[in-house]
Amino acid sequence: MEKVILSVADFLQEQKHDNIILLDASKVVDGTTKNEIIPGAIQFDLQSFKDNESLYPNTMLSPLQFQKQCQALGISNSSRVVVYDNKGIYTSPRVWWMLKSHGLQNVLILDGGLPEYKRLKGKLSSSYQVPVKQGDFNPVYNPEYWTNYSAVKQNSEETVLLHLDVRSAGRFSGNDPEPRPTLLSGCIPNSINLPYDQVLDNGCFKDQNALTYLFKSKGCSGQKLIVSCGSGITACIVLAAYYIAFRQMGRLYDGSWTEWAMKENLVRS
Repeated sequence: MEKVILSVADFLQEQKHDNIILLDASKVVDGTTKNEIIPGAIQFDLQSFKDNESLYPNTMLSPLQFQKQCQALGISNSSRVVVYDNKGIYTSPRVWWMLKSHGLQNVLILDGGLPEYKRLKGKLSSSYQVPVKQGDFNPVYNPEYWTNYSAVKQNSEETVLLHLDVRSAGRFSGNDPEPRPTLLSGCIPNSINLPYDQVLDNGCFKDQNALTYLFKSKGCSGQKLIVSCGSGITACIVLAAYYIAFRQMGRLYDGSWTEWAMKENLVRS
């Protein structure tokens, strides 16, 4: 059974071995990270893993560009990759999703990330590891992991696939503002709200039974579905949780509410 997460306790045992590529996907502040670093971690800067020519915040790179940047981090098809972030579970599932959707088999999310690692008294470093050598990662892009505005628009009218929106209830209902002030809040027609923090417990994923119960309460029982958020980051948290629960991949709407609101003219005048 394919794993999604690696506990910090297990990682601390495996850390003694030299066969892990550890990626730190923490958010970068003013070009630097102000947080402690797990020894041996290589920085995975999400800002450099997005299409800067896109109108939307976190659009996925082309497979060729993604390949080049992964190889520069030392990633090969045979690599065992563990990814974490400084919030616990926040940006790391996005990296997991990108790598899985391009065919990397052995990639895990460090459950609880840096906060859990610190709680268990793991050693810390003040600098990143420099990749030892160029990787030979040869991605095989799987479009089934992703969906786009046109498909989501059609699905909102026909409701073929269940659609989960993982933003907060206030943003989903239109009562709370969006973090991007030019956009109105609200929801894609016929989508269902499941705030991403509901799949977490103290910064770690809930166990499989709890996740299964939670998803079933929303009408999800292992079928294919669409997941969206504000800009394609936190949706990946719920996609990972869904895989833990049912061993089923959903589809990420990469543009998410940002693209939907812009194309539907849900903007402030």
